[in-house]
Amino acid sequence: RHEKDYFENYISNLIRDLFNIEPKIELRKSNEMLLIIHSKKMVEFFISQGLKSGDKIKNKVTIPKWIFEKDIYLKACIRGLIDTDGCIYTLKPHYPNYYQMNFKNFNMRLLKDTRKAFLALGYPISKISKHNQLYLTQKAYIRKFYKEIGFSNLKHQKRYHNSPMV
Repeated sequence: RHEKDYFENYISNLIRDLFNIEPKIELRKSNEMLLIIHSKKMVEFFISQGLKSGDKIKNKVTIPKWIFEKDIYLKACIRGLIDTDGCIYTLKPHYPNYYQMNFKNFNMRLLKDTRKAFLALGYPISKISKHNQLYLTQKAYIRKFYKEIGFSNLKHQKRYHNSPMV
């Protein structure tokens, strides 16, 4: 429910523009939102790009090697990962002027590749925590992230712009 704008406006429009497919959005009682797409050609395209269909955790999906070849691909990939499985927040109440970005996932292979991607772009991301998370904590690097990579998720954009980092 917190991602409604991201689903309805950004992701749906992206799918329409790139694949000429009309996605359907389904709201569930458990506060889940599903984006439903029926397209064999789209699945075949993603498989041809080195991705796997199905559950990203069970299938141990990771960042395809070709994405590491160009910074522009790596930045777009990281933006998508943070938009979907990341968060930006203040470390209140103990540290009200400190902010943190995190990425959480239960696919260890994807976590390792995400860390590798951040490091390749010059971001001092944390080691993987016991809670399957990565953290970026320095304000300067969060500002750098916003300037160089950014967020497509409106929720993250609002949190960034409502912080004293701006």
